[in-house]
Amino acid sequence: MKDFDPTYLDSIDSDIEYHNAKPFSIDMWYNRHERSWVIQVKDEENCQIGDSVYVHSKPEALEQVKYWTEKYGVPLIRT
Repeated sequence: MKDFDPTYLDSIDSDIEYHNAKPFSIDMWYNRHERSWVIQVKDEENCQIGDSVYVHSKPEALEQVKYWTEKYGVPLIRT
């Protein structure tokens, strides 16, 4: 597997800054219809911040979740 590159997640960082949003949790689940893992950054009211991130493998999804949880100090919520 290639090394995780968080640079394409900059748009979510921009949305967080633009809306002055405070990340509260990270949601991650498998979408069977799309056959991909979905990751969302949520605020305290459970509203999504920025766009969802879609990846094809669970290890890649977990790497991205690790990036967000370490960067913002928020928990992972698997749904």
